[in-house]
Amino acid sequence: MSRALAVGGLVLCAATVLAATAAPPALTVEADGLRLVYPAVRTGGALVAALALGAAAALAGGWRWRGLLAAVAAGCALHAAASAAWLIAADGAALRERRLTGSRVVAWTDVVEAVNGPEGVRLSTRDGGSVVVDVLALEPHQRAALERSIARRIEDARRR
Repeated sequence: MSRALAVGGLVLCAATVLAATAAPPALTVEADGLRLVYPAVRTGGALVAALALGAAAALAGGWRWRGLLAAVAAGCALHAAASAAWLIAADGAALRERRLTGSRVVAWTDVVEAVNGPEGVRLSTRDGGSVVVDVLALEPHQRAALERSIARRIEDARRR
């Protein structure tokens, strides 16, 4: 019975930490643009949850529970890595988007059109390609600031 309580307590701890550290991206206005990153507390919380779930997996009885808890722990670790890697920055030269799967840089001089949609901001480039900046994780005021910054940067690039 004490092993089951320990596993339950660790799972509850992981859920509490994840809920307490869930945070939207932080908007930082800089001299030449803006920057959106997830706060370090979000990454740290996901890592603590992954450790707690890993410990619960080690203590759990039965291979099914161990496998399930280990898979959820791995998911939390992946969430931590994705939160640490995520960045959107708009400065005088380009829009930079970084994710766990890679990064993209779009120079403002290459952007022909920007269209705001429900899924994000679609930038059409001179070479016929398009880039969608995912804004679903942003709060409304952050999205508005990013959209204004993108519009201003594109307009500045056209004037040059």
